[in-house]
Amino acid sequence: MNAFTKENILETLKQWYDGFDTHAPIEHYTNLLTDEQLFIDLPPVPKTNFEEFATWYASNNQTFFDGKHTLHEIDMHWEEDHATVVIPLHWTVRTWAPPAAHSTQLNLDMIATIILVPDDQTGKPRIQRYTVKE
Repeated sequence: MNAFTKENILETLKQWYDGFDTHAPIEHYTNLLTDEQLFIDLPPVPKTNFEEFATWYASNNQTFFDGKHTLHEIDMHWEEDHATVVIPLHWTVRTWAPPAAHSTQLNLDMIATIILVPDDQTGKPRIQRYTVKE
């Protein structure tokens, strides 16, 4: 049975964004990201391996809270060995920097482009490349 399906790709994307919004443990991402040719382009610099992503994620979780990603229409294109997904999305999140008396709410609109590849062993989708533009 082919596990690299539209339904499984949508489930992977749901797990990806839900993980950010709920501050899931870093282990949540081990089966969502590929081990090979990983490229996650989120500020301040791109991440090219799981360790760099984990360090960024820990810092991100200390800076941002009460986040919610709202995905708009999902545009999915299939290639021979991967799928490319383009998602316009809105991210509402709060941030606080000491010694500020109050947190700040951010409302960001962006377009995410995600390349997913099938896992070598399970065939399930894994994120290989993630980029965003505001």
